[in-house]
Amino acid sequence: MARALVLLLEDKEFDAVSIVDIVGMSGVSRSTFYRCFDSIDDLVIYGYSRYLSDILEGPRPEFATFDEGLEYMAERVADVSWDARDELVVLHRRGLTPRMLDAGKSLVSQLDMTSEDASFALFHTSGIVGWMTVWFDEGMPGTRDDLRERLKMIALPGGYPADRSGTSS
Repeated sequence: MARALVLLLEDKEFDAVSIVDIVGMSGVSRSTFYRCFDSIDDLVIYGYSRYLSDILEGPRPEFATFDEGLEYMAERVADVSWDARDELVVLHRRGLTPRMLDAGKSLVSQLDMTSEDASFALFHTSGIVGWMTVWFDEGMPGTRDDLRERLKMIALPGGYPADRSGTSS
């Protein structure tokens, strides 16, 4: 259903898409839609939640420094974003990119996180939203490797402490 929504949004404004359109394109019944979602907006949040989950999935290596972890996550964000760029840009063109914050809140509430870790995760989700807005507005320039380097530059130099104690190195 999420893919059907993206396909519909290629030609229609978000408010012009109906549940009938989505179920017709995806080949499921209305009752199936309502078993899964309360609204089309919930479907958007689900799609963004899948995107954020894709970023978090995969190996979770241990890092010697906090900066190494940030570099790894910047590369994960770049790789997953590059692979999903066609769908993400359609959602962005329809003004839905800020809904990713709601997806981040939803995802964090499902995970067993401390309040500090949840705040940290949502802080970075908002950074992803901000970065994506600029990247999409610029026409998604560059290659996957360019994107990886750009995100590492955003995440690493001077903007974050070397450790989580609040001191910079």
